[in-house]
Amino acid sequence: MATPGLPRPIAKDLSRVTEALDMLSPRWSVWTLMTLGEQPLRYTDIKTRLPMLFDAQLSARLTTLTADGLVDRHEETVRHVTYRLSVRGRSLGTVIAALATYGDTHLDKISKPNRTTGELEPERIPAAQNAEDALKLITPKYATSLLWALRYQGSASGRQLADVVLDHASTTAPIYQPLRQLVEDGLVDRLGHSSYQLSRQSNSQELWIS
Repeated sequence: MATPGLPRPIAKDLSRVTEALDMLSPRWSVWTLMTLGEQPLRYTDIKTRLPMLFDAQLSARLTTLTADGLVDRHEETVRHVTYRLSVRGRSLGTVIAALATYGDTHLDKISKPNRTTGELEPERIPAAQNAEDALKLITPKYATSLLWALRYQGSASGRQLADVVLDHASTTAPIYQPLRQLVEDGLVDRLGHSSYQLSRQSNSQELWIS
């Protein structure tokens, strides 16, 4: 989504980030890409590695990721089809790694007893799930644009953010629900009655994947 109120270079970067997030955000996309990260696989091999997906879910993910140019489908014979990451798909590796690191570092974990010592420790969550959990925070409508606007502005009122994100719209209403959610998720701090800034957690380098 374009954000005309930002300087052109920043708006261009945001557009590219938004495009990448749109491809990654559908559920199971990251899991599928990470499963293909090391070697080409046949459908049955992918299904074995992702047993929690129904056939319809996996087929839909592979079809969409192939259409987006992130996965290459190679048909050797009618019965022998393999999938592998495309060059474009491999280039998202650093993005997925950054999202996974952010999720592992900053998102809440349930404490579970260690099987050996019995001591409580944070549950271990797969990197793909950490990445998908991080994506849930930043992909709702206007969320990414609001984060980038605050990164550029430093701090801003709701009206100022609406001017940037909505390009001088007559109403600020559309931004307040995503703003409240960003505050609740700990990515934005509210300053006083009507001003906002990025939280320390949101300023973490891992979140800025451009």
